[in-house]
This record gives sequence, structure tokens and C-alpha cells, in this order.
Amino acid sequence: MSDEKNEVPPDFTQLIDRLADEFEEEFKAGNKPQIEDYLKSWPEIRAALLRELLFLEIEMKQAAGEQLVKQDYLDRFPGDCEIADIVLPQLVLDETHETDNANIPAKSAAVPRMIGRYFIERELGSGGFGVVYLAQDSELDRSVALKVPRLDRFHSNEDVAIFTSEARVAAQLKHPSLVTVFDIQVENGQPYIVQEFIDGENLATIIRDEGPLPLAAAALIVIDVAEGLQHVHANGYQHLDVKPQNIMISRLGKAVLTDFGLAVSDEEKWECGSRGTVIYMAPEQLRSESGQLDGRTDIWSLGVVFYEMLTKKRPFQGGIGPKQFDNLIHSILDVQPKPPSQWQPNLPKEVDKICLRCLEKRIEGRYQSAAEFVNDVRAHIPLQNNATGASQDSLEDKSMERRRDFVATECVVVAIAVTGLILVILGFSPRRFRDLIVDILLNSSRKRK
Repeated sequence: MSDEKNEVPPDFTQLIDRLADEFEEEFKAGNKPQIEDYLKSWPEIRAALLRELLFLEIEMKQAAGEQLVKQDYLDRFPGDCEIADIVLPQLVLDETHETDNANIPAKSAAVPRMIGRYFIERELGSGGFGVVYLAQDSELDRSVALKVPRLDRFHSNEDVAIFTSEARVAAQLKHPSLVTVFDIQVENGQPYIVQEFIDGENLATIIRDEGPLPLAAAALIVIDVAEGLQHVHANGYQHLDVKPQNIMISRLGKAVLTDFGLAVSDEEKWECGSRGTVIYMAPEQLRSESGQLDGRTDIWSLGVVFYEMLTKKRPFQGGIGPKQFDNLIHSILDVQPKPPSQWQPNLPKEVDKICLRCLEKRIEGRYQSAAEFVNDVRAHIPLQNNATGASQDSLEDKSMERRRDFVATECVVVAIAVTGLILVILGFSPRRFRDLIVDILLNSSRKRK
């Protein structure tokens, strides 16, 4: 790691982490953020920010199957010494414009075959912090998720302690709406967390692809998460990083809160400073009022998530440049958000009240507990057969529906094959067999509809 990174003041380190989070979110939302724009906006932290964003961009583009060329990065950032340290080792290929390998695609970073006793099956996701793998436990014969951080993220023993504390906190919390952590291990100096594998999508992807979500579907998700948060708060912790990226929706529609990397106990909160993802941070988080942090801080963040699910918009506006960033901070601290119904007129006024109460600037004005929030949602939002037509069934991932259709089609194909064999034996003509196949397929399609 570079000396420059070590010399970045703590306040700038937190800023870099926030900008990296925003860059990652924008990339995954398909907005094609440009590193150069971030560097122009923040010249005072150029070297450290460049290093962080290059790691992110390369990892995410390689994970998406993009072909990357070393010379492109050298041309984009001439004279930056960070390029030699970061980009060249990561880009296994492609130097096709100056070699004989013109038809060989770039390769992404190799996925390890095993980590400890875990057989790695595939990568589930990656980002600035590290990689999450789907793995098989060779001893217990179960699927798990391995959270493996980048070693360069650890600049001190304190950073390692923060990572391991995530496992310790989550391991103490047992609830259907919270990800289960099984273990933390170190393999050849590489720490990693072993946790429950949730077969589904994260909420950020669902909002991006399907949003705005139906009211009942969004309500069921926030109820799940709020019930998980109530358990977190009852055990003396605050999550402090509730956002769509940290909420998984299983194939059956169950919402599960993940990533306890920023969680603090009631005793630790006095020393935690400002932490979180700015877009979802409550005013007291932004002002580093550590003593004010409690369960109501998480309720604010959940309110932002609820708003985003219902409108596909964020309640507070801002951007990456210094002025836009200042606007975002000002908006969170001083500007009242528009009611969700101004974006989605079909939403009931009760929904506006629930969302806006979560987003009260004064912590005393919000719901005083996650349980109170859940009770209000259940009392005012029909969770089945509502005007939007959404119900619990609507939460089931569409890929499950496609999977069922695929199985149904396979059954039809098998039936056709068997029928065809019988008809051939009975002496049916090819033309009559063809007509029968068409009838079977049409009837099967109508039944699925």
C-alpha cells in the first residue's frame, strides 16, 4: 500500500469510503460513473481516492465480463504513480493491440479453489471492501457465503478489529430477518467471515430493475427488516448501515438484513464518530453526535429505504462534486422531503405520514422503536389484495417464476417425446404428430397464463 494512503487524515479516510460507496452504488445502478469526475471534485485527496476507485472499477468491470486493456488506464491517468501499483498487476490481459493474442479475452481475477475447509463454487459479488463467494462446507455439507476482505483495506490493527467485530456482533443475534454468521477464520493471513447463504437478490438490484415496488411488497420488506432491527436494538446494538445494498430478498420473498461491519453497541457508540453511507445517514450521524445514536437512527435509514422502494427516488438530493455533496448534506439536515405521493399519486396519505415520520430531523419526532413502526405499517397498509394488487406472493422473485415455467416446459417436452414414440409405434403420420405437438404446446402455454 502507498505511504500517501497512510497519511490521509481520518476525516478524509471516511470521506473516501463514502465516495467509494457512492461510486459503487452508481456503477451497479448502471449510471457509468467516471473516476475522472470524482478526482476533479476532490483534488486534495486525489492519490488516495484514485487508488480506491481504481480498485472498485476494475473489480466491478471484470466481474461484469468487460475486457480491460492496460494501456487504456495508462492513457486515462498519465503520470499517476498509482497506476503501476494497482492497475497493471490486476489486469492479467489484455495487451492485444501489441501482441499476437488478439482474439483472447481479458481474464478476471482468479477465483480460489478452496479457502480453509470451504470449496469455492463461484463469486456472488465484489466491491471496494472485498469479495463474497458461494462456498460448500466440506465438513458440514452445506452452502455458505464467505466474506473475504481485501487485505489492503487493513491499515492498522484497529481495522482488523473492526472487521472481526462484525462477526462477533452478528453471531450474537439470532433472528429470521438477520443474516446468520457461523464463524470467522484466518487462512494464510487472510481473515474471512463464514455466514448464511441467502439465495436471492439484494434490494438495490430489485429497486433498480423493478421499482417502484408495489405498496404491499414494500411494506412486507420493511416489516421484515424492522423486526430484525427491533431484535438488534433489544440486544444493545445499532446497525448504522441500513440500505438496499445490505438487504437481501430470498427467492420466497423474505427480507434479511446483512453486513454488521458498522454496527456498534450502546457502550461503543460514544467513540464511533461519523460512520455510514451518507445518502442513508440520519442528521445525528452526519453531525457525529455519537451520544445521540440509538435505534431511531436506524429507523431513519429504513425510512429512506421505504421511500426509495415506493418511488424509485431518494428523498434527499445531491451528488459527487463538492457543491452537490454540500447540497446533499444540507438537504438531509435542513430540507423537508417531498411526500412519496407527490411522485406516486396512488399512494395513500397514511403512507406519506409513515415515511415522513421516519425522516423527522429531530430524533424525538421519529418512531421511538422499530416495533412501533411495524405496528403503524400493519395498521394502515393492507398487506394483501390492496389496490396495487400486491400480496406476499408478489415478493417471490421473478426468477423463481421463470424456473417454474422452465420445469413445466421440460415436462411438456418429455410428454411430447413419450407421446411421439407411442404414436410412431401406432403408425401415426408425421403431419398428424406435428399437429398434435402444436396443440400440446398451445394448451400448456394457456394454462400457465
